[in-house]
Amino acid sequence: MVKYKRVNLLVDIDEFPEDVIEFISQLCDRMQVIDCVMGTVFTGVQVRKTKRGLHLKFEVAVSENFDEKDTVICQMALGSDYKRELFNWRRVRGGNPPENWNVLYKRKWSRTIDGIIRYTSEEAVTALTQDMEREIMLEYISRKTGEAKGCCKEIIEQLIKEKELAE
Repeated sequence: MVKYKRVNLLVDIDEFPEDVIEFISQLCDRMQVIDCVMGTVFTGVQVRKTKRGLHLKFEVAVSENFDEKDTVICQMALGSDYKRELFNWRRVRGGNPPENWNVLYKRKWSRTIDGIIRYTSEEAVTALTQDMEREIMLEYISRKTGEAKGCCKEIIEQLIKEKELAE
């Protein structure tokens, strides 16, 4: 029986999607492929709006042998900024990455008109991002189970247990 651990996949989307429904559909397509290829189960998502795009933080159940390289591949497959993921790949490919190698910046330094440098917030929670979180997980679960959209938490836990018993 395979033991599972939880990891976070951090995804940086450079531009806010014009069609949010299509974005969610394509994202769920990618999540399903990652599940099939990597043996994962997505258990949660946080969506934050940035100045121009989105930050997504996925919680994922993975097998114990899932490593940092797998994290980078999954983040790139989910559509994260390719430059960010190439830099992440360079950090992890040697086998001893720094402790905080995989970060999304919540704040950035910026210069005001009068020349003062300030630390400004980069992420925001909005009603839309909260709706996106819910819709991503409901769509993912309905595709995984073939059932209508319903309650996520119990179904996710059942999916993890089934995967553990099957392997």
